[in-house]
Amino acid sequence: MVLAVDTVQDTRARTPGRAIKITGLNGSLTATMVSGFEPELRQVLTNLLANAERYTRAGALVEVLVGVQGDNARLVIRDQGPGPRDRLDNHGAHDGTLSLSQTPGGGATFTIELPIAAQ
Repeated sequence: MVLAVDTVQDTRARTPGRAIKITGLNGSLTATMVSGFEPELRQVLTNLLANAERYTRAGALVEVLVGVQGDNARLVIRDQGPGPRDRLDNHGAHDGTLSLSQTPGGGATFTIELPIAAQ
C-alpha cells in the first residue's frame, strides 16, 4: 500500500525526530492495490498516525506494518502509549475492517484489513 508509505512520510515531516518505522509484514514492502476511496483511506491513516504520535512518549517507536494476508491487504499501526482507554468494536468500511487491541508491553495496535482490488 503506497498510501501507507506516503502517510508515514507526511507524519515524519510533521514530527521530525519521531521514531516511525515502516516494514513489510513478511519482510519487504510491496505495492498493493486495495478497494476503497483514496481520500477517506488517507484520512483514516493520518488520524491513526496522529493518535500514535500524540500518545507515544518521546523516543518510543511507532511501528507501521503493511502486507498481504490471504485475500486482504493488512496495515498495522502499533504505538507504545498508554493503551486504549475505550473498547473499539470492529468497524467495517470499504468492505474492510478496523480493529483495536492492546500492544504487548503497553500501547494500542490498530489493524486495518481491506480487500485487494481486482486487477
